[in-house]
Amino acid sequence: MKLILNENSQMRNLVMVAAVIIILGGIKIATPIIIPFLLAVFIAIICNPLVNVITRCRIPRAIAIFVVLILAITIGLSITSVIGSSVQQLTSNIGDYQSQIRGNYGDLVVFLSKYNINISSDTLLEYFNPGTAVTMVSSMVSSLSGVMANIFLILLTVVFMLFEGDVLPKKLHLMFKDLISISTVRQV
Repeated sequence: MKLILNENSQMRNLVMVAAVIIILGGIKIATPIIIPFLLAVFIAIICNPLVNVITRCRIPRAIAIFVVLILAITIGLSITSVIGSSVQQLTSNIGDYQSQIRGNYGDLVVFLSKYNINISSDTLLEYFNPGTAVTMVSSMVSSLSGVMANIFLILLTVVFMLFEGDVLPKKLHLMFKDLISISTVRQV
């Protein structure tokens, strides 16, 4: 009897691990869809209180959403331009930064040798490659440009969420009220 229970628990654990792997694989495959959707949810959550404040001033919800969307686009473009100029400045000055870092490696080697840690600056350069920072920044910019390519889809999703944000609680209440009444009928 214990052997059967042990096999069942092992099988259950194996199925759970397989299910987690399948779910994570699905999330990885669906990343191009999930990331813009989550970004749209984030933007809608941030913008919804402002839309609600504007609608309390007796302005129609459609106009409030339009105003908030224009404000969000302006803020997004401002942030994008600041990031773009910073990245451009970083890439233009990367040679200066690399020479400063190489100069500091010599100071670090002298500092470490005081504590009987003997290491050459060439070995340090192998571990701390300044080119890695450039690669990281370029991958960040490329992923940001990938998100910007989906900006129309993101904005459309945000608009839909903001329009539905007002009536969604009512719809959920009606839906769950029907489900509760169905479950009470089945219990009787």
